[in-house]
Amino acid sequence: MTPQTTTAPCRTSASRTHTGAVFPALLRKDAEEISRTWRLPLLATVALLLAVSGPFIAHYLKEIVQTLGGAELAVIAETLPEPTYSTAHAQWIKDLNQVFLLVVAVVSGSCAASELSDGSYLFTLTRHVPRWKFMVSKALCALLIPVATIAIATILNVAITFAIYGDAQVLQISYALLTWFVVMTLVVSAAFLVGVASFSQVGAAGAAVGTGMLLQVLSTWAPANSWNPAGILKQADAVLAGQGVAPQPVITGLSIAFVLFGIAIAVLQRKEL
Repeated sequence: MTPQTTTAPCRTSASRTHTGAVFPALLRKDAEEISRTWRLPLLATVALLLAVSGPFIAHYLKEIVQTLGGAELAVIAETLPEPTYSTAHAQWIKDLNQVFLLVVAVVSGSCAASELSDGSYLFTLTRHVPRWKFMVSKALCALLIPVATIAIATILNVAITFAIYGDAQVLQISYALLTWFVVMTLVVSAAFLVGVASFSQVGAAGAAVGTGMLLQVLSTWAPANSWNPAGILKQADAVLAGQGVAPQPVITGLSIAFVLFGIAIAVLQRKEL
């Protein structure tokens, strides 16, 4: 009886240690999968290009319109208001919605279904790794790495804006970014749901792109203070205009994202290995 009494606690302790070490190992694996492949260079390159070019485009928009449009658009160019630091900030948010969100959609689609499509997920899940940890780790990395990339790019964007215009709205642009992160979370959650359901990177990326485009279309009529999640896209402009953040679309957007992530986990739980 003595050997059984002494070895059982050791096995239990080793099992707990293994379980506790699983999630950090998954996070490290998924973070390296993004940082050591084409995904992070694509995110960083696009973010930095937009951050640098945005303030200059806003400042020289009249000249650009006159050069590209010639005499026909010269009259329209003269009616454009004089650019300010608020114009540059608005351009940054516009670039995030129209360009960088597409990049996030492609990257998140690849993250969601890359291991599923090539079968390498079996190597992880057949070693008693909980499927929900597998999914949560991937989702966190797909969210946090673009967030970190945009945070760094925003610092550069604000610095260039201040250098050109002599002023910047640091607090307002920070609040505006927080609302944009909700939009990004919705796009990533759609990618993960379709990626898990179809095991297709193309399908996951297409769902994410489609979600972003649908939000853009719906935002044309959805009020910023409605419960429609598409109203989030108007929140950034409202914040930059000095208005407060309406909680309704933010709550709806985050709730939908969490539900989509939850469904994705449930779908993976039912998949046969």
